[in-house]
Amino acid sequence: MLKKFLEKYWPILLITAIIFAFHYRLFFPLSIFVNPDFGRTDILHIELPQKYLLSTALKNFQFPLWETQAGQGYPTYTNPGNFLIPDLIILFLLPFNVAIPVIYLSAFLLCTFSMYFLLKKFKLGNLPATFGAISFTFSAALILRVQHLAVLEAIAFIPLFFYFYLNLIEKPNLKNFFFASVIASQIFVTFPQILIYGLSLFVPISIGIYWQKTKSLLGLTKILILFALYVSILSAITILPWYETIKYSNRAATINSQEILTKFPLYPKNLLSFLNPFINGKASNGTYNSTDWANKGVYWENTAYIGLIPLIFLLIGAIYLIYKRPKNLFVLLLFALVFSLLLALGRNSPLHVLYSIPPLNAFRIPSRYLIFAQFFAAILCAYSLNQLQKFIPKQKFQIIGSIILFVLIIDFYFYWWHYNPIGKTSEWIKTPEILDAVPKSDLENYRTYSVATGKTWNEVFTTKGWENQLDVYKFLLNATEPNSNLFLNINHFSSYQLLPTRRQALQQTLLFTNINNNQDNVEFEKSAQKLPDAFSIKYLITTQQLETNNHFKKLNEIKKENYTFFLYENLNVMPILNLFYDFKKVESIPDYTKLLEETDLKSTALIENPPDIKLSQGKGKILIMEKTKNYLKTKVDSNNPAILVYSDSIYPGWKAKIDGRPTKIYAANINSKSVFVDGGNHIVEFFYFPKLFYIGVTISLLGLVFPIFWFLAKKYKSKFIRVGN
Repeated sequence: MLKKFLEKYWPILLITAIIFAFHYRLFFPLSIFVNPDFGRTDILHIELPQKYLLSTALKNFQFPLWETQAGQGYPTYTNPGNFLIPDLIILFLLPFNVAIPVIYLSAFLLCTFSMYFLLKKFKLGNLPATFGAISFTFSAALILRVQHLAVLEAIAFIPLFFYFYLNLIEKPNLKNFFFASVIASQIFVTFPQILIYGLSLFVPISIGIYWQKTKSLLGLTKILILFALYVSILSAITILPWYETIKYSNRAATINSQEILTKFPLYPKNLLSFLNPFINGKASNGTYNSTDWANKGVYWENTAYIGLIPLIFLLIGAIYLIYKRPKNLFVLLLFALVFSLLLALGRNSPLHVLYSIPPLNAFRIPSRYLIFAQFFAAILCAYSLNQLQKFIPKQKFQIIGSIILFVLIIDFYFYWWHYNPIGKTSEWIKTPEILDAVPKSDLENYRTYSVATGKTWNEVFTTKGWENQLDVYKFLLNATEPNSNLFLNINHFSSYQLLPTRRQALQQTLLFTNINNNQDNVEFEKSAQKLPDAFSIKYLITTQQLETNNHFKKLNEIKKENYTFFLYENLNVMPILNLFYDFKKVESIPDYTKLLEETDLKSTALIENPPDIKLSQGKGKILIMEKTKNYLKTKVDSNNPAILVYSDSIYPGWKAKIDGRPTKIYAANINSKSVFVDGGNHIVEFFYFPKLFYIGVTISLLGLVFPIFWFLAKKYKSKFIRVGN
């Protein structure tokens, strides 16, 4: 009995054991990947804070819509990866520090098992299917992206999507249509570039399949149009908010093809990484790291590796397919492999003109086609091993195959076991030492700003990588770069978000360009010293001494080896809520540059297109009655009419009421909300209702739920008819 069970299910058991063995370090003790990146670590400053916000909100039976403690406020639902169904379940059910390791584990298991069943769909044997599944899951495509969790999770869905996409093409019934579309939408809402790049390769494959069967493409055209429409419906929950975000950002819907082809190049020599992932250098020791991306590219985007033995089988299989020219799917996959390699080369490819055409002109980093090159390569190496199986007796093949699998696993563990650094969650997510002496109420109610701290980080990253440097990076987290501040309830003026608005970009630019980083110190231009005051920035963290000029006070200094951090307090900071009795009219956003220099921002607000009224000096006070991320209720007591300025980003969806009656919100001081209040006592409320998001939610939910009810109704109707007969 046990023998039959093992003979049937050994691939499942082996895959599970390998994946668990690779990830157990995340559980004992509870840990996270801490890969440094350029200027920060993407996992700690982007990916995990986003998951943390999602986890915290879900446990309160809410969804994160707006975050007030980064970037002066921004819509969190626009970030990719918020609507991945497995993550929503995991983050809701489990504590955050447990949920993150489980998310990694589930992504790798999903990828391996779906790849295995995809290869079984191609009628490959258990051993070749296991061989190909492990080859892709432990390829550079996934392993080098643990710090980019959204990309990794999107990649993990590729085999499952291809499985149901082929089912749809072969048998276009409603069941296959539903599953292929749902999985495609999950990839799209997680990282849309992966879906678009995948379809640019999968659609030509389906054309080849359809043409061989019917000699007509009319039926396929109908399928693809309906498929694209339904995926758009299911993805409306992100498409509509993204449309709004792009509208208010500096980025256009498409990117100049020259920028696409020059920023992150891939060179033919990078393809040698199929032989050895470290042949051109590696990020972990700094030998591939350079901020000159336009000439060198980025290691994790330019490296492809599926294992040396799989590469040998890939070459044998390619030669066999070219020589025999069988009319099967694997010939199409070989063409797709070559096509993906050519597209990955970007400006060094004869196909570079395609990046000026939609939808490819919407995304940067063409070298991400290497992900699909590794995907197709893993399939073809499994096919090659399966062909070899036909010429070797079963018992001998089992022995040879076992040896091949063992060597493959050893190969991957040799390269990858120590590559991605891991740290205890409790040690990497904690309040930085530099802020220990600051009252928690100040960190929450005023803003912190990090001045040119990324330069020190990059000096370490580009010269030493992270091998034997984790203690240094742990110290460098004192920079408190966003969005790591969100773990700690610290309000930071900057943020890492999908697309900052033009107003946010202007604020950051005005601050950045008016700070002089000299060799020995940091100094604000005199005309710009008022900016931290108006933006409620009370604490500045620097890696050099700050020229104080009686405007800032040094509070703390910490040092480790050759690295130093300084903390300064702004002595003239304004609170996040203020009453003004004077204002200047701003007719366009560029006007701010001049008006900021000539205006006393402590007594005068800059208001865009204000009503035609005059104010006189007065006195007043503000009492915060209730405050959440999406809502603010205040009591305003003023002896004269005034302007209440709320230093939180102006963005579509924010509404205001005074004493229960709707009132207009005016943009103030570049990126703040303001309302005009009459004299006396008033209750002022600000609340967030993102209309396009809720419309998108409604469309996506109806698109998801309606087919499910239709299937159930059809099923129970047929049972009722059978019982009635």
